[in-house]
Amino acid sequence: MDELGNCYFIYHAPSLKKVGITKRLKKRLRDQKLQLGVNGTEVLCTVSMKLGPKVAGDVEFLFATSFGYATGTHYYEDR
Repeated sequence: MDELGNCYFIYHAPSLKKVGITKRLKKRLRDQKLQLGVNGTEVLCTVSMKLGPKVAGDVEFLFATSFGYATGTHYYEDR
């Protein structure tokens, strides 16, 4: 579990037509009223924090683009 505490989670919420990124998955799912496995909501991948927020945000954008979703603001640490 320590490894999961040091990563960014990139998730897909088809009901929101969104690919998102967070360091706090449980909180994000709760805040957006999502549940893993319900309505297709899933974790697409994790990205080590060692790679940094720019790489994680770039991966998020790649997934969003592949699903045909608009990309919002690029991920940065202070959000």
